Amino acid sequence: MAKNYFWLVAALELACFAPGVAAQVSKKAGTFPSIQQSQLPACPGSYDRATWTNCVGTVPWGGDRKWGTDGKYVGEFRGGLINGQGTLTFSSGAKYVGAFRDGKQTGQGIEYRADGSIIRSGIWENGSFISGR
Repeated sequence: MAKNYFWLVAALELACFAPGVAAQVSKKAGTFPSIQQSQLPACPGSYDRATWTNCVGTVPWGGDRKWGTDGKYVGEFRGGLINGQGTLTFSSGAKYVGAFRDGKQTGQGIEYRADGSIIRSGIWENGSFISGR
C-alpha cells in the first residue's frame, strides 16, 4: 500500500503544478515518475540556442555544485534556454522533476533520491528550495 501511495502522491503533485501539460507518471520497476510533454514538438537536431525554442529536447548537464556530478536534462526549451517542465537526472541516480526558468529550478518541483524516495517537494527559486515539504 505504501508504494502505491508514493506513486499516487507523485502523480497528484505533478498534475497540480503542470496544468496544461500532459503529465503522466511512469510506474515501471526501477524508474521514477517523469513528465512526458505532448504539446511541444521535438527540438531539431543537436542543441542550437538559435533554433531550440518552444520544443522538447535532451542535453547533457555538466558538473553541478550541489550534486558534484554529471547528468542530463530532458524537457522544454524556450528561447534556446532550459525553460518549462523537465527532468534533471544526475549520474548518482538522483532526480529533480519540475519547473525550470533560465536553466534553474524555479517553480514547483520534486527532488528524488536514487531509490525513488522523495527528498523534498515544493517551491524553488533560482535553483534554491524555498518552501514545501
